[in-house]
Amino acid sequence: MAIISADTFRPLKRHIGVRLQQGVPIVDADWNEHEDIRRFELRAYLKWFVGDGIPEGTDAFRVVGQGLANDFLISAGTPPTVLATDPVEHALRDIGRLLIDGRDILLDADLRFRQQALHVSQPGASTLAATLGVPTVPELASINGDLLIYVDVWDRLLTPAEDPSLVFPGLGTESCARFKREWVIRARASTTVPQLTSPADPDYLAGHSYCAIARVTRRTTNTSVLSTDVTDLRARRLLTPPATLIEDTLGITPDRYRLGLDRPPISLRDAINALLRGEIPSSADQALTLDPNQDISKRAFAFDKGNGIVGAWHSSRVGGTYQVFISRMSLGNVPAGFSQVPVQVTSGNTHSFPNLAVLPNGDILITYQEMSNGGDYNVHFKRGPYATLNTATEVPVAATTSSETVPTVVISGNIAVFLWNLTSASSQYCFRRYRHTDSTWLDASPVTLSPSPSTVGLHAAVAENGIVWCAFRSSASLLIFTLDPSSGVVNMQASLSIDSGTAPDPFILPTKSGQVWVFWQGSSGVWSARFTSGALEFTQPLPSGAANDRNVSAVEDASGGVWVYFARGTPGRLVHTRRDPVSGAWSPTRQVTTPPTDTYSDSLPFALQAVDRSTWLFWQSDRGSNLNIFYKQLITNI
Repeated sequence: MAIISADTFRPLKRHIGVRLQQGVPIVDADWNEHEDIRRFELRAYLKWFVGDGIPEGTDAFRVVGQGLANDFLISAGTPPTVLATDPVEHALRDIGRLLIDGRDILLDADLRFRQQALHVSQPGASTLAATLGVPTVPELASINGDLLIYVDVWDRLLTPAEDPSLVFPGLGTESCARFKREWVIRARASTTVPQLTSPADPDYLAGHSYCAIARVTRRTTNTSVLSTDVTDLRARRLLTPPATLIEDTLGITPDRYRLGLDRPPISLRDAINALLRGEIPSSADQALTLDPNQDISKRAFAFDKGNGIVGAWHSSRVGGTYQVFISRMSLGNVPAGFSQVPVQVTSGNTHSFPNLAVLPNGDILITYQEMSNGGDYNVHFKRGPYATLNTATEVPVAATTSSETVPTVVISGNIAVFLWNLTSASSQYCFRRYRHTDSTWLDASPVTLSPSPSTVGLHAAVAENGIVWCAFRSSASLLIFTLDPSSGVVNMQASLSIDSGTAPDPFILPTKSGQVWVFWQGSSGVWSARFTSGALEFTQPLPSGAANDRNVSAVEDASGGVWVYFARGTPGRLVHTRRDPVSGAWSPTRQVTTPPTDTYSDSLPFALQAVDRSTWLFWQSDRGSNLNIFYKQLITNI
């Protein structure tokens, strides 16, 4: 029996080595603690930085059913044709191995379950079990159901009393004792390995580690274990990949990848599968904030100054009266989604159809229409940080005697331009400019954008030179204007003939090169017009159009490609097409959204192009009990 001092190693003391001192005796506890430190650090590395499983290049510890009664084979894997003669080389290269909880175990030859020395069918199994302090391995249970096959591994002290080779032949004295790694294959009816429920699990033993390797189906009418009875549960192909793999596949450095930076928002597998299906790789469809009442939004989303997205809509979720709500999602924590407790911006009378913009100082400027007690609508706005918009002062944009509806706001430098429809004797669009840096109105009263009667459905956007472009329908024409925010000068750029039976719902996309695209709904599909230096170049339909293509939105990608999103069909599905900036060709349309059933309809898409070159798409759908807002991230670049 080995006489060894009590272990002094305690991992949480954070000792990383043992140093000899002059004139101090060497005792066994010092030597042993030195070994324990080394062994613990290796095991911790293997457990936490490598993991459990079979390494790449071997197929060891595979359970094989061969039709034997109450027995199966544990395979050592396929050994090489020529085995190494050097014992170290042989152990390193020629045999199977498995990592369990940071412990490396070896299997040098195929082994049957019932051939294990601890199996009750083997002579001396009970004596050996008592010596090792572990239970024997019983016969496979005769049940109608599954057994979990798992590995039980532990380390134990081996002394010269058990292994005579540890006695020096010439001296007849004991050498140092050894630690030996033992393992055995066990089976049980529970679906979890013991340490998952330790220490209450009756099969758990302190100091032991466990790993599931297979599931075997049993039948009381037949004790044979067939190949079809075995389900492989091994973790396989452990291998630390080279750092260049991340750079080759994602184009980023391993350091940034480990920090969670520049990682693709979806897996490459999901992206490739989407492309094979003819779809755009994207995240799953997400509800902005589900509610059994109506949530209605149209183009009221923007990136804020805090690396987030803010969105506004009107909803009857509080008191059954439409009010304006706003919610935010941090792009630093996309999985958390939008806040499920949105900020209620308005109260009291009916408020609806919000539109918003983000000011250079980070404030949010949100405009909306309010139904007055007399039944007319008036346009107001609030501004301030996201969290305090509900308490911000409400400012009237124009208090006319006619209804003011469906407002829009755009920002050009230090000027915010409000546009809205004025329902008077003949409906027409008006604007008013507001200098947000000192809260000054530059127009004493609303200015008529065009005297022509117009229908509700204006869109406005700011070009690269700061000029505001806007488009709306007047009778059978689509009117396109420019507005200089500094001077207030308005110029008509074009009057385009459109189909009288459609609601064009135009969309304007200024590009980084200075061109301006205008899209609208026609009777045969989506139409486009392009302006360069303010002059109309052409009008043309998008290819493969359909009569009910509608609700257009568009963004420009980093290479100058134009992505157009719109609704198609009844019930509606969102589709897209892209214009190649070099060839000018439009791609075939691809479906972007697929509601859970054919009875649901998606409509009113609105796209935002992020700085990481992905696209965020928002739309309205009746997938809930009522209209709700959904969103997803479209991956067009990695």
